[in-house]
Amino acid sequence: MKLDTRVLLVVGSLGFTGCGGKDMPASSPNSSRAREPNPAPAATQTAVPARPATPAPRDVAPAPEPGGTSQSCEAGNMKACRSSWAASCDAGDNNSCIQLGMALRDGKFGQRELHAAALTFEAACNRVKPLDALDGRSDSEIAENIRGARACSMLGLLYRGETSTPADLLRAAPFFRRACGAGEALGCVWLGDLYGRTKDWQQAKAHYGLACDLGNDFGCRMLAGAHIELGEWSSAMTAAQRSCPAIQRSCAFVGVMLCDGKGTKRDPTRAVQLLDQACSSNDAFACMKLGDAYNVGTCARKDPLRASEYYQHACDAKEYGACGLLGFQYLLGTGVPVDPARAKNLLETACRASLELPLEVAKTVCKVAGDLYLNRRAGQPDSARSVEYYTKSCELKEPAACYELGMLYSSGEGIPKSYPNAFPFLEFACSKRTPKACEAANALKQVEASCKRLRDAECAAVGF
Repeated sequence: MKLDTRVLLVVGSLGFTGCGGKDMPASSPNSSRAREPNPAPAATQTAVPARPATPAPRDVAPAPEPGGTSQSCEAGNMKACRSSWAASCDAGDNNSCIQLGMALRDGKFGQRELHAAALTFEAACNRVKPLDALDGRSDSEIAENIRGARACSMLGLLYRGETSTPADLLRAAPFFRRACGAGEALGCVWLGDLYGRTKDWQQAKAHYGLACDLGNDFGCRMLAGAHIELGEWSSAMTAAQRSCPAIQRSCAFVGVMLCDGKGTKRDPTRAVQLLDQACSSNDAFACMKLGDAYNVGTCARKDPLRASEYYQHACDAKEYGACGLLGFQYLLGTGVPVDPARAKNLLETACRASLELPLEVAKTVCKVAGDLYLNRRAGQPDSARSVEYYTKSCELKEPAACYELGMLYSSGEGIPKSYPNAFPFLEFACSKRTPKACEAANALKQVEASCKRLRDAECAAVGF
Protein backbone atom coordinates (compact mmCIF):
# COMPACT_ATOMS: atom_id res chain seq x y z
CA MET A 1 0.00 0.00 0.00
CA LYS A 2 1.48 3.32 -1.02
CA LEU A 3 1.15 6.13 1.52
CA ASP A 4 1.83 9.82 1.35
CA THR A 5 4.91 10.06 3.58
CA ARG A 6 4.02 13.60 4.68
CA VAL A 7 1.83 11.93 7.29
CA LEU A 8 4.96 10.92 9.15
CA LEU A 9 5.64 14.60 9.73
CA VAL A 10 2.08 15.75 10.23
CA VAL A 11 0.94 13.19 12.81
CA GLY A 12 3.40 14.33 15.43
CA SER A 13 2.95 18.03 14.81
CA LEU A 14 2.89 20.54 17.64
CA GLY A 15 -0.80 21.15 16.97
CA PHE A 16 -1.59 18.04 19.00
CA THR A 17 -1.56 19.94 22.25
CA GLY A 18 -2.23 23.54 21.47
CA CYS A 19 -4.08 25.50 24.08
CA GLY A 20 -6.00 22.81 25.95
CA GLY A 21 -4.15 19.56 26.27
CA LYS A 22 -4.17 16.59 28.57
CA ASP A 23 -2.31 18.17 31.46
CA MET A 24 -5.04 20.57 32.54
CA PRO A 25 -5.10 21.02 36.33
CA ALA A 26 -7.71 19.22 38.40
CA SER A 27 -9.46 20.86 41.28
CA SER A 28 -7.61 18.65 43.77
CA PRO A 29 -5.28 15.66 43.82
CA ASN A 30 -8.20 13.27 44.30
CA SER A 31 -10.95 15.25 42.67
CA SER A 32 -13.44 13.48 40.44
CA ARG A 33 -14.89 16.81 39.28
CA ALA A 34 -18.31 15.21 39.33
CA ARG A 35 -21.25 16.96 37.78
CA GLU A 36 -23.57 18.87 40.07
CA PRO A 37 -27.08 17.39 39.62
CA ASN A 38 -28.93 20.70 39.31
CA PRO A 39 -27.95 23.53 41.64
CA ALA A 40 -29.20 26.95 40.70
CA PRO A 41 -26.31 29.22 39.60
CA ALA A 42 -25.72 32.11 41.95
CA ALA A 43 -24.13 34.34 39.32
CA THR A 44 -25.49 35.74 36.10
CA GLN A 45 -24.84 33.32 33.28
CA THR A 46 -22.31 34.60 30.77
CA ALA A 47 -22.45 33.23 27.27
CA VAL A 48 -19.49 31.10 26.29
CA PRO A 49 -19.56 29.84 22.70
CA ALA A 50 -20.46 26.16 22.69
CA ARG A 51 -18.54 23.25 21.25
CA PRO A 52 -19.23 19.52 21.26
CA ALA A 53 -18.49 17.69 24.47
CA THR A 54 -14.92 16.45 24.85
CA PRO A 55 -13.40 13.84 27.10
CA ALA A 56 -12.09 14.97 30.45
CA PRO A 57 -8.35 15.76 30.26
CA ARG A 58 -5.92 13.00 31.20
CA ASP A 59 -2.66 13.13 33.14
CA VAL A 60 -3.90 16.08 35.14
CA ALA A 61 -1.65 18.15 37.35
CA PRO A 62 -3.23 18.81 40.76
CA ALA A 63 -4.11 22.39 41.50
CA PRO A 64 -3.07 23.79 44.86
CA GLU A 65 -5.83 23.54 47.45
CA PRO A 66 -6.06 23.94 51.19
CA GLY A 67 -5.00 20.86 53.15
CA GLY A 68 -7.30 17.88 52.88
CA THR A 69 -9.57 16.60 55.59
CA SER A 70 -6.83 14.35 56.94
CA GLN A 71 -4.93 17.47 58.08
CA SER A 72 -7.87 18.90 59.99
CA CYS A 73 -9.96 16.00 61.26
CA GLU A 74 -9.26 12.92 63.27
CA ALA A 75 -10.40 9.71 61.61
CA GLY A 76 -13.83 8.71 62.84
CA ASN A 77 -14.71 12.20 64.04
CA MET A 78 -15.99 13.57 60.77
CA LYS A 79 -19.38 14.51 62.21
CA ALA A 80 -17.78 16.94 64.67
CA CYS A 81 -15.49 18.20 61.94
CA ARG A 82 -18.45 18.89 59.68
CA SER A 83 -20.18 20.90 62.37
CA SER A 84 -17.04 22.90 63.11
CA TRP A 85 -16.40 23.72 59.47
CA ALA A 86 -20.05 24.65 58.89
CA ALA A 87 -20.03 27.05 61.84
CA SER A 88 -16.77 28.68 60.74
CA CYS A 89 -17.98 28.92 57.15
CA ASP A 90 -21.19 30.64 58.28
CA ALA A 91 -19.04 33.04 60.31
CA GLY A 92 -17.17 34.09 57.17
CA ASP A 93 -14.11 31.84 57.14
CA ASN A 94 -13.64 30.98 53.47
CA ASN A 95 -11.05 28.31 54.15
CA SER A 96 -13.59 26.39 56.24
CA CYS A 97 -16.12 26.68 53.41
CA ILE A 98 -13.57 25.19 51.03
CA GLN A 99 -12.66 22.36 53.40
CA LEU A 100 -16.32 21.52 53.96
CA GLY A 101 -17.18 21.79 50.26
CA MET A 102 -14.32 19.46 49.34
CA ALA A 103 -15.37 16.93 51.94
CA LEU A 104 -18.99 17.00 50.76
CA ARG A 105 -17.92 16.73 47.14
CA ASP A 106 -15.58 13.82 47.79
CA GLY A 107 -17.95 11.85 50.05
CA LYS A 108 -15.85 12.18 53.20
CA PHE A 109 -18.99 12.03 55.33
CA GLY A 110 -20.27 8.91 53.57
CA GLN A 111 -22.28 9.56 50.42
CA ARG A 112 -21.20 12.32 48.06
CA GLU A 113 -23.34 15.43 48.53
CA LEU A 114 -22.82 17.49 45.40
CA HIS A 115 -25.69 19.90 45.90
CA ALA A 116 -24.55 20.66 49.45
CA ALA A 117 -20.97 21.08 48.18
CA ALA A 118 -22.15 23.58 45.57
CA LEU A 119 -24.02 25.62 48.18
CA THR A 120 -20.98 25.59 50.47
CA PHE A 121 -18.58 26.77 47.77
CA GLU A 122 -21.18 29.35 46.78
CA ALA A 123 -21.25 30.77 50.31
CA ALA A 124 -17.56 31.66 50.09
CA CYS A 125 -17.74 32.68 46.44
CA ASN A 126 -20.52 35.18 47.12
CA ARG A 127 -18.23 37.07 49.52
CA VAL A 128 -15.57 37.65 46.86
CA LYS A 129 -14.71 41.16 45.73
CA PRO A 130 -12.78 42.11 42.56
CA LEU A 131 -9.15 43.10 43.06
CA ASP A 132 -9.73 46.77 42.28
CA ALA A 133 -12.19 46.95 45.19
CA LEU A 134 -9.47 45.91 47.65
CA ASP A 135 -7.16 48.91 47.28
CA GLY A 136 -5.82 49.87 50.68
CA ARG A 137 -6.94 46.63 52.32
CA SER A 138 -4.59 44.58 54.50
CA ASP A 139 -2.69 41.57 53.20
CA SER A 140 -4.82 39.27 55.35
CA GLU A 141 -8.03 40.65 53.83
CA ILE A 142 -6.67 40.17 50.32
CA ALA A 143 -5.58 36.61 51.16
CA GLU A 144 -9.03 35.81 52.54
CA ASN A 145 -10.61 37.19 49.39
CA ILE A 146 -8.39 34.96 47.22
CA ARG A 147 -9.46 31.94 49.30
CA GLY A 148 -13.04 32.84 48.55
CA ALA A 149 -12.12 33.17 44.87
CA ARG A 150 -10.70 29.66 44.99
CA ALA A 151 -14.14 28.50 46.11
CA CYS A 152 -15.53 30.17 42.96
CA SER A 153 -13.12 28.10 40.86
CA MET A 154 -14.18 24.92 42.64
CA LEU A 155 -17.81 25.79 42.10
CA GLY A 156 -17.09 26.37 38.41
CA LEU A 157 -15.41 22.97 38.17
CA LEU A 158 -18.41 21.37 39.84
CA TYR A 159 -20.71 22.89 37.22
CA ARG A 160 -18.27 22.11 34.41
CA GLY A 161 -18.45 18.43 35.26
CA GLU A 162 -16.90 15.41 33.58
CA THR A 163 -18.61 15.77 30.22
CA SER A 164 -18.11 19.52 29.68
CA THR A 165 -21.22 19.88 27.55
CA PRO A 166 -22.04 23.37 26.22
CA ALA A 167 -24.63 23.79 28.98
CA ASP A 168 -22.06 22.81 31.63
CA LEU A 169 -19.55 25.31 30.26
CA LEU A 170 -22.15 28.06 30.22
CA ARG A 171 -22.93 27.45 33.88
CA ALA A 172 -19.27 27.31 34.90
CA ALA A 173 -18.09 30.48 33.13
CA PRO A 174 -19.37 33.12 35.60
CA PHE A 175 -17.66 31.44 38.53
CA PHE A 176 -14.31 31.17 36.74
CA ARG A 177 -14.69 34.81 35.69
CA ARG A 178 -15.35 35.93 39.27
CA ALA A 179 -12.38 33.94 40.54
CA CYS A 180 -10.07 35.37 37.90
CA GLY A 181 -11.26 38.92 38.58
CA ALA A 182 -10.30 38.45 42.21
CA GLY A 183 -6.77 37.37 41.35
CA GLU A 184 -7.17 33.60 41.67
CA ALA A 185 -4.88 32.28 38.95
CA LEU A 186 -6.57 28.95 38.34
CA GLY A 187 -9.87 30.72 37.72
CA CYS A 188 -8.10 32.54 34.89
CA VAL A 189 -6.67 29.24 33.59
CA TRP A 190 -10.07 27.54 33.52
CA LEU A 191 -11.72 30.57 31.94
CA GLY A 192 -9.02 30.54 29.28
CA ASP A 193 -9.73 26.85 28.74
CA LEU A 194 -13.38 27.60 28.01
CA TYR A 195 -12.36 30.07 25.31
CA GLY A 196 -9.75 27.67 23.97
CA ARG A 197 -12.42 25.03 23.49
CA THR A 198 -14.18 27.37 21.08
CA LYS A 199 -10.93 28.27 19.30
CA ASP A 200 -11.14 31.86 20.53
CA TRP A 201 -7.39 31.97 21.07
CA GLN A 202 -7.20 35.72 21.60
CA GLN A 203 -9.49 35.55 24.64
CA ALA A 204 -7.82 32.34 25.79
CA LYS A 205 -4.42 34.02 25.50
CA ALA A 206 -5.60 37.02 27.52
CA HIS A 207 -6.80 34.90 30.43
CA TYR A 208 -3.84 32.53 30.40
CA GLY A 209 -1.65 35.63 30.41
CA LEU A 210 -3.37 36.88 33.56
CA ALA A 211 -2.69 33.56 35.28
CA CYS A 212 0.93 33.59 34.13
CA ASP A 213 1.42 37.15 35.38
CA LEU A 214 -0.02 36.03 38.74
CA GLY A 215 2.88 33.59 38.96
CA ASN A 216 1.02 30.44 37.97
CA ASP A 217 3.34 28.13 36.03
CA PHE A 218 0.49 26.26 34.45
CA GLY A 219 -0.96 29.54 33.21
CA CYS A 220 2.36 30.19 31.46
CA ARG A 221 2.29 26.70 29.91
CA MET A 222 -1.21 27.29 28.58
CA LEU A 223 -0.23 30.77 27.39
CA ALA A 224 2.56 29.16 25.36
CA GLY A 225 0.02 26.80 23.82
CA ALA A 226 -2.29 29.67 22.85
CA HIS A 227 0.62 31.54 21.22
CA ILE A 228 1.47 28.36 19.30
CA GLU A 229 -2.10 28.11 18.02
CA LEU A 230 -1.80 31.70 16.78
CA GLY A 231 1.62 31.12 15.22
CA GLU A 232 3.24 33.61 17.61
CA TRP A 233 6.39 31.61 18.05
CA SER A 234 8.61 34.15 19.78
CA SER A 235 5.94 34.83 22.42
CA ALA A 236 5.33 31.10 22.75
CA MET A 237 9.02 30.54 23.47
CA THR A 238 9.02 33.24 26.16
CA ALA A 239 5.95 31.82 27.89
CA ALA A 240 7.22 28.23 27.72
CA GLN A 241 10.61 29.22 29.16
CA ARG A 242 8.86 30.94 32.08
CA SER A 243 7.25 27.65 33.11
CA CYS A 244 10.09 25.20 32.36
CA PRO A 245 11.22 23.13 34.27
CA ALA A 246 8.25 23.46 36.64
CA ILE A 247 5.94 22.18 33.86
CA GLN A 248 7.57 19.51 31.70
CA ARG A 249 5.13 20.10 28.82
CA SER A 250 6.57 23.61 28.61
CA CYS A 251 10.07 22.12 28.36
CA ALA A 252 8.79 19.93 25.53
CA PHE A 253 7.43 23.01 23.77
CA VAL A 254 10.82 24.72 24.09
CA GLY A 255 12.50 21.59 22.75
CA VAL A 256 10.25 21.44 19.70
CA MET A 257 10.77 25.11 18.91
CA LEU A 258 14.55 24.75 19.29
CA CYS A 259 14.42 21.76 16.96
CA ASP A 260 12.34 23.57 14.34
CA GLY A 261 13.95 27.00 14.74
CA LYS A 262 10.59 28.63 15.47
CA GLY A 263 10.73 31.70 17.69
CA THR A 264 14.42 31.12 18.30
CA LYS A 265 17.64 29.95 16.68
CA ARG A 266 17.87 26.20 16.02
CA ASP A 267 19.73 24.24 18.68
CA PRO A 268 19.27 20.51 17.97
CA THR A 269 21.43 19.34 20.87
CA ARG A 270 19.56 21.38 23.46
CA ALA A 271 16.24 20.41 21.84
CA VAL A 272 16.89 16.69 22.29
CA GLN A 273 18.07 17.27 25.86
CA LEU A 274 14.84 19.03 26.78
CA LEU A 275 12.63 16.48 25.05
CA ASP A 276 14.49 13.63 26.72
CA GLN A 277 14.14 15.34 30.11
CA ALA A 278 10.39 15.82 29.63
CA CYS A 279 9.89 12.29 28.28
CA SER A 280 11.78 10.86 31.26
CA SER A 281 9.33 12.80 33.44
CA ASN A 282 6.46 10.91 31.72
CA ASP A 283 5.31 13.67 29.40
CA ALA A 284 3.89 11.59 26.54
CA PHE A 285 3.90 14.49 24.07
CA ALA A 286 7.64 14.90 24.61
CA CYS A 287 8.18 11.18 23.99
CA MET A 288 6.24 11.45 20.72
CA LYS A 289 8.28 14.47 19.61
CA LEU A 290 11.50 12.70 20.57
CA GLY A 291 10.33 9.84 18.37
CA ASP A 292 9.86 12.36 15.54
CA ALA A 293 13.41 13.60 16.03
CA TYR A 294 14.81 10.10 15.53
CA ASN A 295 12.30 9.03 12.88
CA VAL A 296 12.80 12.03 10.59
CA GLY A 297 16.35 12.92 11.62
CA THR A 298 15.61 16.59 12.19
CA CYS A 299 17.39 17.08 15.53
CA ALA A 300 19.04 13.72 16.10
CA ARG A 301 20.76 11.09 14.03
CA LYS A 302 18.08 9.19 12.14
CA ASP A 303 17.22 5.98 13.97
CA PRO A 304 13.73 4.62 13.12
CA LEU A 305 14.04 1.73 15.57
CA ARG A 306 14.72 4.10 18.45
CA ALA A 307 11.87 6.28 17.20
CA SER A 308 9.50 3.31 17.44
CA GLU A 309 10.45 2.83 21.10
CA TYR A 310 9.55 6.43 21.91
CA TYR A 311 6.33 6.20 19.91
CA GLN A 312 5.38 3.04 21.78
CA HIS A 313 6.00 4.72 25.13
CA ALA A 314 3.89 7.71 24.11
CA CYS A 315 1.13 5.52 22.68
CA ASP A 316 1.00 3.48 25.89
CA ALA A 317 0.49 6.80 27.72
CA LYS A 318 -2.47 7.58 25.42
CA GLU A 319 -0.78 10.13 23.17
CA TYR A 320 -2.79 8.87 20.23
CA GLY A 321 -0.83 10.62 17.51
CA ALA A 322 2.11 8.43 18.47
CA CYS A 323 -0.09 5.37 18.00
CA GLY A 324 -0.74 6.52 14.44
CA LEU A 325 2.96 7.12 13.77
CA LEU A 326 3.88 3.72 15.12
CA GLY A 327 1.12 2.19 13.01
CA PHE A 328 2.63 3.68 9.85
CA GLN A 329 6.04 2.34 10.86
CA TYR A 330 4.64 -1.20 11.08
CA LEU A 331 2.76 -0.71 7.84
CA LEU A 332 5.83 0.48 5.93
CA GLY A 333 8.47 -1.53 7.78
CA THR A 334 10.32 1.59 8.93
CA GLY A 335 12.67 0.52 11.72
CA VAL A 336 10.38 -2.39 12.63
CA PRO A 337 9.21 -5.51 10.77
CA VAL A 338 6.27 -5.09 8.40
CA ASP A 339 3.19 -6.12 10.36
CA PRO A 340 -0.10 -5.02 8.73
CA ALA A 341 -2.22 -6.53 11.52
CA ARG A 342 -0.42 -4.56 14.21
CA ALA A 343 -0.49 -1.47 12.01
CA LYS A 344 -4.25 -1.85 11.67
CA ASN A 345 -4.73 -2.04 15.44
CA LEU A 346 -2.58 1.01 16.07
CA LEU A 347 -4.22 3.11 13.36
CA GLU A 348 -7.63 2.04 14.62
CA THR A 349 -6.65 3.22 18.11
CA ALA A 350 -5.58 6.59 16.69
CA CYS A 351 -8.76 6.92 14.63
CA ARG A 352 -10.98 6.30 17.63
CA ALA A 353 -9.33 9.33 19.24
CA SER A 354 -9.77 11.44 16.09
CA LEU A 355 -11.14 14.42 18.05
CA GLU A 356 -7.75 14.73 19.74
CA LEU A 357 -5.79 14.71 16.48
CA PRO A 358 -5.12 17.47 13.94
CA LEU A 359 -7.66 17.32 11.13
CA GLU A 360 -5.29 16.15 8.39
CA VAL A 361 -3.92 13.45 10.64
CA ALA A 362 -7.34 12.20 11.72
CA LYS A 363 -8.50 11.95 8.10
CA THR A 364 -5.44 9.92 7.14
CA VAL A 365 -5.33 7.43 10.02
CA CYS A 366 -9.04 6.67 9.69
CA LYS A 367 -8.83 6.22 5.94
CA VAL A 368 -5.86 3.86 6.17
CA ALA A 369 -7.54 1.92 8.99
CA GLY A 370 -10.46 1.44 6.61
CA ASP A 371 -8.09 0.22 3.90
CA LEU A 372 -6.53 -2.33 6.22
CA TYR A 373 -9.88 -3.86 7.14
CA LEU A 374 -10.18 -4.84 3.47
CA ASN A 375 -6.60 -6.16 3.30
CA ARG A 376 -6.17 -9.90 3.91
CA ARG A 377 -2.56 -9.32 4.93
CA ALA A 378 -3.87 -7.46 7.98
CA GLY A 379 -6.18 -10.27 9.07
CA GLN A 380 -9.69 -11.41 8.25
CA PRO A 381 -11.34 -8.76 6.05
CA ASP A 382 -14.24 -6.98 7.71
CA SER A 383 -16.19 -4.76 5.30
CA ALA A 384 -18.45 -3.41 8.03
CA ARG A 385 -15.47 -2.13 10.05
CA SER A 386 -13.97 -0.71 6.89
CA VAL A 387 -17.20 1.22 6.31
CA GLU A 388 -17.00 2.52 9.89
CA TYR A 389 -13.54 4.03 9.41
CA TYR A 390 -14.13 5.27 5.87
CA THR A 391 -17.22 7.04 7.21
CA LYS A 392 -15.18 8.73 9.97
CA SER A 393 -12.60 9.88 7.44
CA CYS A 394 -15.20 10.98 4.88
CA GLU A 395 -17.01 13.02 7.55
CA LEU A 396 -13.70 14.87 7.93
CA LYS A 397 -13.78 15.59 4.17
CA GLU A 398 -11.14 13.10 3.02
CA PRO A 399 -11.92 12.57 -0.71
CA ALA A 400 -10.22 9.17 -0.96
CA ALA A 401 -12.30 7.82 1.92
CA CYS A 402 -15.50 9.20 0.42
CA TYR A 403 -14.65 7.48 -2.87
CA GLU A 404 -14.09 4.14 -1.13
CA LEU A 405 -17.32 4.56 0.81
CA GLY A 406 -19.23 5.33 -2.38
CA MET A 407 -17.82 2.23 -4.03
CA LEU A 408 -18.83 0.06 -1.05
CA TYR A 409 -22.39 1.40 -1.31
CA SER A 410 -22.29 0.64 -5.03
CA SER A 411 -21.14 -2.95 -4.48
CA GLY A 412 -23.11 -3.62 -1.31
CA GLU A 413 -19.98 -4.80 0.46
CA GLY A 414 -20.33 -4.38 4.20
CA ILE A 415 -23.31 -2.06 3.78
CA PRO A 416 -26.73 -2.32 2.06
CA LYS A 417 -26.36 -1.80 -1.67
CA SER A 418 -27.73 1.60 -2.67
CA TYR A 419 -26.77 3.63 -5.71
CA PRO A 420 -28.54 6.78 -4.44
CA ASN A 421 -26.51 6.59 -1.21
CA ALA A 422 -23.31 5.98 -3.14
CA PHE A 423 -23.76 8.97 -5.43
CA PRO A 424 -23.19 11.86 -2.93
CA PHE A 425 -19.91 10.33 -1.73
CA LEU A 426 -18.64 9.80 -5.26
CA GLU A 427 -19.77 13.27 -6.30
CA PHE A 428 -17.93 14.87 -3.38
CA ALA A 429 -14.74 12.94 -4.17
CA CYS A 430 -15.11 13.96 -7.80
CA SER A 431 -15.39 17.62 -6.79
CA LYS A 432 -12.05 17.22 -5.01
CA ARG A 433 -10.31 16.10 -8.18
CA THR A 434 -10.52 12.34 -7.80
CA PRO A 435 -10.87 11.20 -11.44
CA LYS A 436 -11.95 7.64 -10.69
CA ALA A 437 -14.75 9.02 -8.50
CA CYS A 438 -15.95 11.13 -11.43
CA GLU A 439 -16.01 8.05 -13.66
CA ALA A 440 -17.98 6.07 -11.06
CA ALA A 441 -20.44 8.94 -10.48
CA ASN A 442 -21.05 9.33 -14.22
CA ALA A 443 -21.66 5.58 -14.53
CA LEU A 444 -24.28 5.79 -11.78
CA LYS A 445 -25.95 8.70 -13.57
CA GLN A 446 -26.26 6.56 -16.68
CA VAL A 447 -27.74 3.68 -14.66
CA GLU A 448 -30.22 6.08 -13.07
CA ALA A 449 -31.27 7.41 -16.47
CA SER A 450 -31.83 3.88 -17.76
CA CYS A 451 -33.79 2.92 -14.68
CA LYS A 452 -36.11 5.88 -15.08
CA ARG A 453 -37.03 4.52 -18.51
CA LEU A 454 -37.23 0.84 -17.58
CA ARG A 455 -38.47 0.90 -13.96
CA ASP A 456 -37.59 -2.78 -13.52
CA ALA A 457 -37.12 -4.84 -10.36
CA GLU A 458 -33.34 -4.76 -10.59
CA CYS A 459 -33.35 -0.97 -10.51
CA ALA A 460 -35.66 -0.95 -7.51
CA ALA A 461 -33.27 -3.27 -5.68
CA VAL A 462 -30.50 -0.65 -5.81
CA GLY A 463 -32.74 2.30 -4.96
CA PHE A 464 -33.48 3.68 -8.46
